Amino acid sequence: MANADYYRRQADICMRLSLMSDDEEMSGFLLNKAIELMGQADAANPPDRPPPHLHIVQQQQQIQPEDE
Repeated sequence: MANADYYRRQADICMRLSLMSDDEEMSGFLLNKAIELMGQADAANPPDRPPPHLHIVQQQQQIQPEDE
């Protein structure tokens, strides 16, 4: 069975190819495949921390000033 790093590398390749493709159908297929591969990576070895966009939201919530 492939490990999580393998799935993440494959997802990265699919994502990059989807961005380079002029064919919308192929671009969508590759994007969906990248999402599927990231799910397989998470199932094989869940990430230690939340995805970066969730981490940023949590940081922004901590920085907000308190009401006085």
